[in-house]
Amino acid sequence: MPLPKNPKNTYRQSMFAKIVALLALCTSTGYALTLQEALEKAYQNNPTLSAAKNQANASRYQAYAGRGALLPTLSAEGTWGVTTYDQNSQTDTIHPRTGALTLTQPIFTGGNLSYAAAAANYNAKAAGADAAGAAGSILLQTVAAYTGTLAAAAQVSATESLVASLEKQEAAAIARLNAGEGTRTDRALTVARLKTAQGNLATAIAAYQSASQNLQNLLGIRGEETERGEEDKTTQGEQSVPAAISSWQLTWPEPAPALYVSHPKTEEEEEKESLPAAYPSPTTVTPPQIPASNLSPARPLPVAHPTLQAAEARAKAADKTYKSQRGKLLPSLNAVATTAYGEDTSTARTSGTQSSVQLQLNIPIFKGFSEFNTTRAAAANRLASADALRAAKNTLEANIINSNNNLEAYKTTWQAASAAAEAQQDYTTSIEKTYSYGEASLLDLLDARQSLAATKAAAAKAKADYITSTYAVLEAQGQLQTPPQR
Repeated sequence: MPLPKNPKNTYRQSMFAKIVALLALCTSTGYALTLQEALEKAYQNNPTLSAAKNQANASRYQAYAGRGALLPTLSAEGTWGVTTYDQNSQTDTIHPRTGALTLTQPIFTGGNLSYAAAAANYNAKAAGADAAGAAGSILLQTVAAYTGTLAAAAQVSATESLVASLEKQEAAAIARLNAGEGTRTDRALTVARLKTAQGNLATAIAAYQSASQNLQNLLGIRGEETERGEEDKTTQGEQSVPAAISSWQLTWPEPAPALYVSHPKTEEEEEKESLPAAYPSPTTVTPPQIPASNLSPARPLPVAHPTLQAAEARAKAADKTYKSQRGKLLPSLNAVATTAYGEDTSTARTSGTQSSVQLQLNIPIFKGFSEFNTTRAAAANRLASADALRAAKNTLEANIINSNNNLEAYKTTWQAASAAAEAQQDYTTSIEKTYSYGEASLLDLLDARQSLAATKAAAAKAKADYITSTYAVLEAQGQLQTPPQR
C-alpha cells in the first residue's frame, strides 16, 4: 500500500518564518551598518565606555581641586545683632555689627599639599588611560560581535539550505517509495538526517540571536520596544536608524586597515613563496600580507599603550601619596592676614578697624597613631603599585606576542577552511550528479550535503576569527583607542 504524502509541517513553517526574520540581517535592504559605523556607535554609546569616560572627567576635576589647595584662601565673616540694656532707669538699644576678611596662604606643609596635588594629577592620567583602555577593549569586542553575528548568520543560512535540501530529499524518497522504486530504509535515513538538521537549525538560530543581542548591547542601543513602548530611533543625516540589529544589513568587513603596510620581502620570504603550497589557496579569500614588524616578538613595548600608561601613572600617584601622607607628620606653617571692622560693640557706641598679619605654626604631637599607620599603608601601596607596573609590562608583552601568533594561526585557518569549503562544494556537486545516475548511494549524498553545510559555517567562523585577530593586534599595541579610519 503506498504511503500518503507527508502533510505540511507546522514546525517547518514556524522555523522558516524565524529564518526569514533572522536572515533579514543579510538580505534586507534596510539600514546598512558597516563595521566602521558600528565601531563609531560603540565608541559614542557604549555605557561601559561612557562610565569610564565620566570617571576620567571626575578624576580630572579632582586634580583641579588638588591644585587649588596650594592657592591662598580668602574668607569673609560678619555678624549683626540687636542688644537692649537698662542703665539708670533708661532703656537703650544698639545694633552691633562686625566684619572681617581673612587671607590664608600655606607656606610649608611638609610637602603634604603639593604631593597630594601631584598624586591627584597622576590619578587623573591613570583614569584617562583606563578610559582609553576600555575603548580599545570595547571596540575589539564590537569587532568580534560584528563578525560573530555574520558568522552566526552564515551558520543559519548553511543549515537552512541543508534543511531545505533534506526536505526535498524526503519528498523524493516518499515519491520513490510510492512508485515502488525506493525503500523504507532510504526514507528513514533521510528523515533522521532531516530531524538532526532541524535541531541544528534551532541551535544556530539561538546562537544568532545571542550574537546579535551581544552586538546590540555593545553598541549601546535598546531593543525595538523602549520603556515607553515606542521604537527607539536615532537620526543620521536624513536617514532613520532602526534600533533592532535584525533590521540592519551587515557586510563582511576588511581586516584592520593598519595592517595594510607594504614592506620589502626578505630572501627567506621570497624562497618560501617560491615553494609549492600545501593546499590550494582560493583567490577570493586570500588575506593581505602582514607586515613583518607586526610579527616580531622582540619589538619594544608600545609606550602609548593605555594599560602601561595607567600602571605607570598609578605607580607615580602612589609614590606622591606616600610623600604627601609623610608630610602630615611634619610641622606646617601658614601666613594669615586679617582685616576686621566693628561698630556699636559697646555702650560707648564705638567703631573701628583692626588689621593683623600672623604666622601660624602647627606641630603634630600625637594623633593616636592614625597618621603614622596611614603613612605605612601608603608605603605598602607604593610597593604594590610598582609590582603592578612590572606585571602590566609582562602581560602587555605576552599579549603582543600572543596576538601576533594568533593572527598567523587564524590566517592559515581561514585559508584552509575556505579551500575546504570550495572543495566540498565541488565534491557535493559531483556526488549529486553521480547520485542522479544511480552511481552513488543516498548515504553518500546526505553526508556530502551535511559536510558542505559544516564547511561553509566553519569558513565563515574562520573568516570572522581572522578579521577579529587583525584588530586584536592593534588593541595589543595600543592603536585601537578610537575607531580606526581607513
